Amino acid sequence: MTALLRRMGYVYKKPKLMPGNSDSEAQEYFLKEFLKFMQNKKKNEAVFFVDAVHPTWNSMAAYGWIKKGTIRELKSNSGRGRLNIHGAMNAETFETTVITSDSKC
Repeated sequence: MTALLRRMGYVYKKPKLMPGNSDSEAQEYFLKEFLKFMQNKKKNEAVFFVDAVHPTWNSMAAYGWIKKGTIRELKSNSGRGRLNIHGAMNAETFETTVITSDSKC
């Protein structure tokens, strides 16, 4: 089966991830309203975009070709470690602030 698939032009690889719900009209509307907001806000007001991520400290197993009957091991840690990263970016100056912690949010 593998030889047939290869002859037909297939390769074994991971798919490319793409945003599943992007809406260009909604994005254009947001940009128009955001620019209008930025022009009309008070001079002494700051606008920030804020987001957080919570990566785990562990290897992530993926698929690959492994000979039948063979076990391929991937060294990992406990998988319970977690890092919290909170970031903010000033919408006018692009200055960023990042806060990291090991504790729960």
